[in-house]
Amino acid sequence: MILVIRPHSTVDVITNSSTELFTCQANTDIDMITNAMDELYDAWKKSGSFEFDDEVPYTIGRVSKEEKENYHNAWGFFSIEEGDIYIKGITDNSIPYEWFEFIEDTFGADRYHQG
Repeated sequence: MILVIRPHSTVDVITNSSTELFTCQANTDIDMITNAMDELYDAWKKSGSFEFDDEVPYTIGRVSKEEKENYHNAWGFFSIEEGDIYIKGITDNSIPYEWFEFIEDTFGADRYHQG
C-alpha cells in the first residue's frame, strides 16, 4: 500500500507552527498599510504563488491598552505601545514568509515571532 499525501503548500510540511506579529509606529498611515497589504494579497492570490483560503490571512488594527499589557507581560515584547499599528496572522503561518521583508521594509515594521 502506498500512501500519497498532497500538501496544500510548503507550510503544511512545517512542524513549527507560529504566528507572526508586525507593528508599526502609531503615526504610520493605517489606510496606506491596509491598501498595500490588500494589493499584495490580491496579486499573490492571482499569481498562484501561495494557496490562500477565501479569508484574508492577516488582520490590521491598532494595539489597545489590553493588548499592549498582554504583549508586555505574556510575551515580553516591551517595545509595543498602545496605538501602534499591528499586522498579524489570523492563524499559524498564515502570513507567507516571503512577505516578511516586504512588510518590514515598506512599513518600517518590527516583527515579533509568537511561538
